[in-house]
Amino acid sequence: MAKREKNSGRAVFYKPITDATEIRSGYLYKSPPKRLLKSEWRKRYFVLFKTGEDDYQFRYFRSAKEKGTSLGGIDLTQISLLYGNPQYHQKWQWVQKNFKCSPSCVLYIRAGNRDYFLVGETSTEVDNWFSDLFEALKNRPHKFLSSEEICDVQPRSHADIISNPLLHQRRNS
Repeated sequence: MAKREKNSGRAVFYKPITDATEIRSGYLYKSPPKRLLKSEWRKRYFVLFKTGEDDYQFRYFRSAKEKGTSLGGIDLTQISLLYGNPQYHQKWQWVQKNFKCSPSCVLYIRAGNRDYFLVGETSTEVDNWFSDLFEALKNRPHKFLSSEEICDVQPRSHADIISNPLLHQRRNS
């Protein structure tokens, strides 16, 4: 009897991207998943593609030479938080401990139940990624959060803030 693979049932297959415009690409360091916090940060080649009128895909690869084989992606439809300079995030000490860098070189993304910290070489590079990702997300309902709100809001409620910003404002007024 053959052994079943540990990740069977959770595999994600990415179709090759055809007829897409590359908006931005470059190397960023990606934080490991929460369950693997002790594992290493990986340098990955990220690409933001525009695939349609308001459709975008954000994928990462082992290197620029291996763009035909995606290692994974961040589902832009699942993003509930996107911000730079995440020094107020509850995991910032962990980021600093594992990847000594300035907060201005870090981009934080919460997509579904996963937190991503993406680290660039310079703050300008990270600002450009933020601008392009924000542009890709701008047609979705959203609310700008202050640093205090980012610290105070429990991670589970971020999705409500993004998907129902008017309801959240009514509750807080």
